[in-house]
Amino acid sequence: MTNKKSGIVALFGKTNVGKSTLLNSIIGEMVSIVTYKPQTTRSVIKGILNDERGQIVFLDTPGLHKPSGNLGKRLITIAYESIYNVDLIVIMVDSTKLISFDDKSLKILRNDKTPKLILLNKVDLVKDKRKLLPEIEELSSIFKDCEILPIRAINQDDVKIVKDKIFDLLKEGEPLYDEEIYTDQMERQIAGEIIRKNLFILFKEEIPYSTAVYLEEFKEPLKENEKLLISAVIVVAKESQKPIILGRGGKAIKELGIKSRVELEEFFETRINLKLFVKVKPDWENDPSFLKEIGIR
Repeated sequence: MTNKKSGIVALFGKTNVGKSTLLNSIIGEMVSIVTYKPQTTRSVIKGILNDERGQIVFLDTPGLHKPSGNLGKRLITIAYESIYNVDLIVIMVDSTKLISFDDKSLKILRNDKTPKLILLNKVDLVKDKRKLLPEIEELSSIFKDCEILPIRAINQDDVKIVKDKIFDLLKEGEPLYDEEIYTDQMERQIAGEIIRKNLFILFKEEIPYSTAVYLEEFKEPLKENEKLLISAVIVVAKESQKPIILGRGGKAIKELGIKSRVELEEFFETRINLKLFVKVKPDWENDPSFLKEIGIR
């Protein structure tokens, strides 16, 4: 009989409230990409924490938003589906914005009997801390009997408090995953996410969030002196977006390739031959077969 704890914990909330930042801070590795753009997380990313107290499997879910098109609607569905059959729901709220929950979210969360923990994030950005009191009172009225923790997801002291509280709320159990791993993502997925992150950081407002990245090839080296081959396709919805990513004389995509390759080589601890291509696919966000092809099911 073990006295260690184990459980699945869903991180749930609106876009850009800090779910991915918190997950990466807890795990201590880049599990889920973080950018300023909304709806960056497009699937349920699992981050696995192992310590002497047991194992926590975190689910980083797509952020809630008003969907437009099949992509947005699918992301919302994925977010709601992720909170079923878990051991704890961590609801994250941005303290710098007015607290609001749509009717569907409130109904689902109130009817769900799963234990919940509320995290009021980004409190360091609120200069007058007295303004947090009405928000805490409002959250207390919405989610009765749920503890509320004001936190900074980038602060390790706060992250430790969150981890301690989650372990307190979980029950004893055996680990669900091998204790040596920290994510269930495949190497191909991680490579694609690293490229997509750098794409958003480099081009900022010049490209829409709906830009996608998928890998055509991920070929392990057969010989010791060979490089890992990664061939990735950047998908845009409009012809006018292609030259933005390519840049004059291919300068922009070259810069993207250099930044991504450096990060990929650090992650995979090997030399990499990275090839990037740009493909125009009009209205790809509303093509169910294509969404399935790139892993959004």
